[in-house]
Amino acid sequence: MEIESSVTAEGWPHTLSRVVPAVTVLRTTVPRAFDTEVAGSSSATGFVVDKSLGIILTNRHVVNPGPVVAEAMFVNREEIPVYPLYRDPVSILAGTLARLDREAPVYTRDGYNDFNTFYIQAASGTKAGSSGSPVIDCQGRAVALNTGGKSSGASAFFLPLERVVRALNLIRHHWVAFGSKPESVYIPRGTLQVTFEHQGFEETRRGGFTDETEQMVRLVSPAGETGMLVVHSVVPDGPADKHLQPGDVLVRMNGELVTQFLTMETLLDGSIGCEIDLQIERCGTTLTVKLKVEDLNSITPNYFLEVSGAVIHPLSYQQARNFGFKCGLVYVADAGYMLSRASVPQHSIIKKFAGEDIAHLVVTIDQHGWYASPQLYTRSDANGLWTAKLAVPLESVEGTSSSSGDLDDIKGVLRQSTSLEGSDLARPISSNSSLAEQVIEPSLVMLQVDIPPMCMLDGVHAKLFGGAGVIIHHSDTLGLIAVDKNTVIVPTSDIMISFAAYPIQIPGEVVFLHPVHNFAFVAYDPSALGAGASVVRASKLLAEPALHRGDSVYLVGLGLSGNLQVTSRKSIISSCKAVDIRWGDCPRYRAINMEVLELDIDFGSQFSGVLTDEQGRVQALWASISSQALATKDPVRRQVLQVKCCFAGSKAENILEEGDMILAISKEPITCFLDIENACQKLDHSIDSDGMLDMTIFRQGKEIDLIVGTDVRDGNGSTRMGLEDGQFVRVRTIQLDGKPRFRTLKQDLHYWPTWELRFEPETATWHRNNISRG
Repeated sequence: MEIESSVTAEGWPHTLSRVVPAVTVLRTTVPRAFDTEVAGSSSATGFVVDKSLGIILTNRHVVNPGPVVAEAMFVNREEIPVYPLYRDPVSILAGTLARLDREAPVYTRDGYNDFNTFYIQAASGTKAGSSGSPVIDCQGRAVALNTGGKSSGASAFFLPLERVVRALNLIRHHWVAFGSKPESVYIPRGTLQVTFEHQGFEETRRGGFTDETEQMVRLVSPAGETGMLVVHSVVPDGPADKHLQPGDVLVRMNGELVTQFLTMETLLDGSIGCEIDLQIERCGTTLTVKLKVEDLNSITPNYFLEVSGAVIHPLSYQQARNFGFKCGLVYVADAGYMLSRASVPQHSIIKKFAGEDIAHLVVTIDQHGWYASPQLYTRSDANGLWTAKLAVPLESVEGTSSSSGDLDDIKGVLRQSTSLEGSDLARPISSNSSLAEQVIEPSLVMLQVDIPPMCMLDGVHAKLFGGAGVIIHHSDTLGLIAVDKNTVIVPTSDIMISFAAYPIQIPGEVVFLHPVHNFAFVAYDPSALGAGASVVRASKLLAEPALHRGDSVYLVGLGLSGNLQVTSRKSIISSCKAVDIRWGDCPRYRAINMEVLELDIDFGSQFSGVLTDEQGRVQALWASISSQALATKDPVRRQVLQVKCCFAGSKAENILEEGDMILAISKEPITCFLDIENACQKLDHSIDSDGMLDMTIFRQGKEIDLIVGTDVRDGNGSTRMGLEDGQFVRVRTIQLDGKPRFRTLKQDLHYWPTWELRFEPETATWHRNNISRG
């Protein structure tokens, strides 16, 4: 025995030297969520099983059932693209083999799990990425497929290769018959939509399995048989529904004794479309049922609908048995942007749409056009790709016109509102509230801002924002809201507006983002308010006189909890100072050249609103930035403005220097940011202006007169986003510390075509253009 072990040990290096060249690293990218899998990238292992045909074997969960882009890298570092040739609809390290009849491991409750098969359990640890590697004997023959292991101990699970060899031989047969790779390979896989588990005789006896049947099984079975196959679960509306029950013990199929998964699977695969007789025992009673064997491939989804980032397809057999639903229902593999906004989570089953029962996929339209038109992807077995086509003809996609002509000119079509009808639903105002609170409440709103994941422009750091705003204009055709830019950050936003004075929620559109200061304008359609249009009104703005330290104001606004309860408090302005916000981790908007007010008492950071006088006239926004609040100027102060930096590409960039002190413009002293704003606005209003400012600065102990050009900036924000075309993209980046970086990106134009999202100022709408597709 010691001599044999020594010989075996000496032969392993030679065996491994022959096997290792056949083992590959598989780098896979899943471009879309599908069935049990999510989008992402990973690495695993595979090994060549047919060199002449170029076939690699790996686990099903490595390739996954949906779209995949993969590359194989061999031990010599050579990389080649690979594509799925066949995926089994169900199935998916050196050591001591502990058991040969282990149940399939359970990985997750709502994802992929193998079933109706035995696994080999080995006393060996496996590492991440080793899934799909071959389990070999001392002669270098693959005897099993490494599928997974337990992270809590040195235990691994190996899949036997009997059914793998069958599929491989059928593929080879098709290949030889066609003389080349066939367009598709059909591997017969039968199913009753029943999950069985193997139970020992002791356990089956407790369930009512008779001694007579057990003795018969032991007598005619091979030596070492230890148990029977028992029904674990039945998929609703499947062939076995209402015929088999959990706990039924399978005895025979078509008269043949069945105690092993391999025997059962062989009989089912050879009986597709035919009826099969099952002899079972239920609580000590022998029953015979006749069931029709279904084609497992027919209930395996091979298409999906992609709309606004959501991936929807028929419920697979794998998930049907996980959730206890029938196959084919409308299943959400990825909620994406559209469904997540509607609080529809991943793995949901959609049973009704617009109040109607549905059993098949439905198509809805993203009116903003952030995403491409709904696409229907279908699997092609000829090349392993999923090809896309429009789910609905373009000519059938028509927007719903708005009744507001003025608002259409600003931002196009708005979505429908959600409300309760009746003017008597206006919220009553408490008799204990201040006059300022009573006056301003009909003008306060709460905004919920959603940003599509694909529209994360300008360093925006989250997908969901919320904050209070104030109505500054309200007519029959147009409503405008002023809000801070920590609530509305980028123009590519979906906004829902809730009104403090009336229980309704309607959509809004970003129409202006100040390029420097901390405010934005959001438009809404007043006709969408219904009866609430008479309750809601615009606030009165009081720009002068300016607020100073020691002035008394009313702080009126809404908490961010969403209950729309107006709160007010009388406060005193404690200071007025320039705001100074540090640079973020990535370049994004930050308020600059602004002065902010601080109060002696406020409501904390979870509150926003306005500052008013005692008559409810708005004097400032109590807005959300790094500190608090938008400000007005104090013209009497002993201070001077200092240049901190100039915008890249601006006309002042090469004229003004860091540290310059601004003394005057056109011989008028400058003491605050508003003085500079007023000087620039005078240029806008002057007909013969050349856009130049006559500035007096103080630099290194000297007064210097300079002519500095001004720049025109609109309030549209970023107006274009997309990717450049090409197979490879060279990307040069510059870090905030000024250090350059270089990267290369490999494009996949099939699943990620080059597109552009562009804002058209003439129509004030966004349009998506597909530039190329692989």
